[in-house]
Amino acid sequence: MTSPQHAQWIRSGRQWQLARPLLVLRDRLRGYGYTVYDLGDTGHLDRIPPEDHTPYSETGWPGATPYGWVTAIDVMPPSSTQLRTGLPSLQSLGGQLFADRQAGVPAARWLKYMNWGPADDRHAVHDRWEPGHQRSMSDDAGHIHLSCRSDVTSAKYGDAYDPIARLRGLDNPVIITVEDSMPFVAKSNTGQYYVCDLITSRPVPPEAVKDVLYLAKQLNYGHGSEGGEWTDGGWTRVGWTEAAFGTVRVLDTPTPGATPTFSGEVTVSGTLTVQPH
Repeated sequence: MTSPQHAQWIRSGRQWQLARPLLVLRDRLRGYGYTVYDLGDTGHLDRIPPEDHTPYSETGWPGATPYGWVTAIDVMPPSSTQLRTGLPSLQSLGGQLFADRQAGVPAARWLKYMNWGPADDRHAVHDRWEPGHQRSMSDDAGHIHLSCRSDVTSAKYGDAYDPIARLRGLDNPVIITVEDSMPFVAKSNTGQYYVCDLITSRPVPPEAVKDVLYLAKQLNYGHGSEGGEWTDGGWTRVGWTEAAFGTVRVLDTPTPGATPTFSGEVTVSGTLTVQPH
């Protein structure tokens, strides 16, 4: 039977798009020769509650998944011919994905959870980071399932991520630049504002909040619709936590005449300088 969520999606025109980190990875893996699926079949689309292979998932984390976005892909096993010609097995590919996410490689931090078989394709485990790592057994065997966070649907910081190149030792460490990040403003339950990119969170002093929100609009930072998870007209994501939104960074005290830099200390004692507009 068609679920109410599936029926509503059909009535609304069946529109969907794949979250950017998964879109980039899907196309990259297909280029190597893997078969990769995204939008779920009828079984997925009618499941209650709908999960990440649907454009109306109700299992998003750290917040609700935006409507219309698919946030999962399945990578299928290579053929025996592909294995003989050097395409990595799902065990090797899954091992690289797991190791990168577990190590906190910035370009892989979009990964919410994965189902995969470390030993073979007949058995599977469920590794999730919501936010800390937990492992359990899974009956979702025979492929690698990858689900991304609900707040990275348009994120660019995974664009350079290539687990096959990394597995083969051909890839340099992935470097995230300001231009590659997806900045947005977030607010904790205590009212503290931060400028975040899911890698770092930079605290905003109370007197600078108005200016930061002005700049967020001018620079078209990440935003949503007012209400629920977004406030300040849709320009501030509520519910900030360090685990979900990025490690706190504060400005170091600069040497006179030097350019301020961010430290790695997890403290909130610095100041964020905002130029007047």
